Amino acid sequence: MRRRSTLILNAVVPIIAGLTFGCSRGERPPEVLALPTVEQIAEMGAGVPPIAGFGIDPISEFIVPHQHVPDILFWLWPGERDRYSVSEGVEKGVYCRVADILIRTKDGNELRLRCHDWGCNPVAFTAHGKDYYLGRRSDQTGEPEPAKIDGGVELCFAIKRAHEAQAK
Repeated sequence: MRRRSTLILNAVVPIIAGLTFGCSRGERPPEVLALPTVEQIAEMGAGVPPIAGFGIDPISEFIVPHQHVPDILFWLWPGERDRYSVSEGVEKGVYCRVADILIRTKDGNELRLRCHDWGCNPVAFTAHGKDYYLGRRSDQTGEPEPAKIDGGVELCFAIKRAHEAQAK
């Protein structure tokens, strides 16, 4: 009887564990978030919340002039999946939200991005609050400067320039 119980447990436990792991794991997020190209974008909205220490006033969401869309996308590309657990820092309140961006494409799709700063690193952003992606790791000249790139701040300043142009 004892041997039979052991055999059953040895057969059933791995099956249950496998099912539990498989169900909780879900699908892996894509390695790269496919952001639309400038040509695919019909309209972009952007805003900046109050952020202490950034030297930029809050900006209510506005429609980005089309000529400024590439400047904002510059800091979001290539959109590689985060491998540094930025989401944990966001959930703990360590990394502040620096921008919200709404992209409407010509084919009618919408993509809302919540962007976060996490120090001298590429901007981190999410489309649905779970999986985070990282923007550009180089400056405007294309030179990689990982210790100097502050993508969150740079994104805010790109939005500020677009807002100033829109106000004219």
